[in-house]
Amino acid sequence: MSEFTAGSLIRNSYRETVQQHNPLIVKELNEQWTVFITSGTGVSEMAPSDVMAISQHLPVLYFYNFEDHGWGFTLLHQGEAVSTFDLSYEQEEVDLMNYVKDKFPDQDAVELLYISPDSDTFRASMVLEMELQQSGIDRVHMMLRQLDVEAFKLFELGAAEMEQLRHLFEAETIAQLERKHAMVDDFKTILGIEEMSWVRADRLEWFES
Repeated sequence: MSEFTAGSLIRNSYRETVQQHNPLIVKELNEQWTVFITSGTGVSEMAPSDVMAISQHLPVLYFYNFEDHGWGFTLLHQGEAVSTFDLSYEQEEVDLMNYVKDKFPDQDAVELLYISPDSDTFRASMVLEMELQQSGIDRVHMMLRQLDVEAFKLFELGAAEMEQLRHLFEAETIAQLERKHAMVDDFKTILGIEEMSWVRADRLEWFES
């Protein structure tokens, strides 16, 4: 069974503050971090609106890891998403689909790429065309447009951790990943949230353990 994790993280010093907003569950993850689940928290890439509201009062990291599909986070502060990252393990397929949608807005991109009799030939030509117009590194840069690594200073990370995050999220580092699944583990290690695994709203037994 593949891991599905989705929940919100805060520094332990904010635990009492977040409890004032009546989340469903609050639990200390470790000596530095606390995880909480709200009524609006589901298995989703989107940060819940009620967590967004809570972030008016404290910085929150909404984190998700869908093992077979991808992972990411939204860093929320003062009711806004100040840093967002989403890595799909099918990113090349996503990029190709978006490219074809933009190029042929009046046609069904799925049919063009996968269903029509000449889809294999069409797909190969679109891959080549996309690569010529936009290299893999360029597409990574586009993926990072909403990421602000410096926002992690809101969690009082040390200089070493901040430097590790900057390197982890360099476009060149991501483009050269041989095992994209390893990136999420590196991220969790840098932040010290290794225990954030199999955590979600429908696994209450994790919070009761």
